Amino acid sequence: EITVSETEGTSGNGEIACAIDVNGEIDLSATNLVPHLNNILKNTIIKSEEDIIKTMDAVCLNIAFNPAVKCGLEQALYTILAQKKKTSLAEIFGKQKERIKIQANISFLESKNDYLLDIQEIIGKNPDYVKFKVGKNLLLESWAIKQLHSINSRIKINIDANQAFASTREALKFLKLVDNVNLLWAEQLIRKDDFDGWTELKKHTTVPL
Repeated sequence: EITVSETEGTSGNGEIACAIDVNGEIDLSATNLVPHLNNILKNTIIKSEEDIIKTMDAVCLNIAFNPAVKCGLEQALYTILAQKKKTSLAEIFGKQKERIKIQANISFLESKNDYLLDIQEIIGKNPDYVKFKVGKNLLLESWAIKQLHSINSRIKINIDANQAFASTREALKFLKLVDNVNLLWAEQLIRKDDFDGWTELKKHTTVPL
């Protein structure tokens, strides 16, 4: 969590998701930026969305990477603006009347019991979508996917392998294991630069890739 406080007393919080495998960040790379952010934000007063845009432009000119830190900081600044305008973040961003659809994620687990416990907890939150991380233990992962589908077939399922499958054949083998759950899509099954492999995958599956 990142907190920004103005000298007049208004403060706002933002969430930072530091994940080395997703955005290349770790906790230390975020906390090491605090002195630089303090210097950039010095004397900054947020009164409008234009002030936030200018502030974030200054941050991006001084810090090349660390997208998670920037996202957390921007959220904190908008939280400050929402307080000053006596409104909510949803109102500032133009909330919609339609229900927002929710996706839950199930990462790699070690046993059937672990998956069942996670599935029961997730079903209790009534998500529209569930994404399974796959590519580590194919039989266990396919079993868990089919379990969720058998318990609640309303929930739409997608899978994300993070390029874990070594070949098109291996990816197709896994898709065949779960061909009765109507996958919404399959994400990053094989290497991103294996263009021939992707072409071959497309020929042999109807699952959106």
